[in-house]
Amino acid sequence: MLMASALLLPARPHHPHHRYTRYRVQATAFCQRGVTKAGTISHTGTVAADPAIFPLGTVLRVRGAGRFDATYIVADTGSKIDGRHIDIFMPSTVAARRFGKRMVWVQVVKWGSGDVSDRADHAVHRAAVGRIGAADRAH
Repeated sequence: MLMASALLLPARPHHPHHRYTRYRVQATAFCQRGVTKAGTISHTGTVAADPAIFPLGTVLRVRGAGRFDATYIVADTGSKIDGRHIDIFMPSTVAARRFGKRMVWVQVVKWGSGDVSDRADHAVHRAAVGRIGAADRAH
């Protein structure tokens, strides 16, 4: 009898696990071109992150990175990237050294599913090049 009444009760609504969308993270820079964990080539608009925090394919808006404030896609991971830490691709060794290490804010624009589509990769690349290029022209 008890089992029958349990089957007749309406199911509880499913609430997806809440995730924050704004994080304070440590940012560093890299300038080495190569194949990322997602299978793309590292370029402007690419960041490496801990996949336990930001899965591959996550789109992040970065603020507090000076002229590198832009939108990026998580396309890589790294053995030294652990926890709330991102590694931003820079166009040169000089830019990466100047950037150094700093605390930045990241806003999750879209959570990734563990892979990176060519379409999303190209869109973020174009937007980042436009934003960073505009910041360079302003200086």
